[in-house]
Amino acid sequence: PAGLLVGLVSVLSLAVLAYLALRLVLFGIATFARREIRVFSTWRWTRENLQVIAPIAFFTHLLPGLIWFSLIVLMDGALGGGGPATVLKAFLATLLAALFILPGHGMAARVYIAIAPNLSEPPKPSPGYEEA
Repeated sequence: PAGLLVGLVSVLSLAVLAYLALRLVLFGIATFARREIRVFSTWRWTRENLQVIAPIAFFTHLLPGLIWFSLIVLMDGALGGGGPATVLKAFLATLLAALFILPGHGMAARVYIAIAPNLSEPPKPSPGYEEA
């Protein structure tokens, strides 16, 4: 019974985290594009688009993440542990992570372009920036 309860709590926690990640997937690109922090305004934008964002996020976030994790486990078994192998594993894990993060950022940028309102407004200039 305790194992079932722990498993259920874990699955529910993962579901909540996945939901929050889907709802906030656009805040980074929106902050960059509009040159102001845009966390909770993106929450409204994703409300009606979750059915489109979720399957795309599976292929650009979850699936690459599972592949990355699998490669790390295989690498760990192949290289063993200790000394230079640990440094090599850390380097390869970081390199692989960077490669698998890029599709997620690309997806967020494309979804932002498709659903963000008022894209015709020019971005605000950065503080301290003056046009010549």
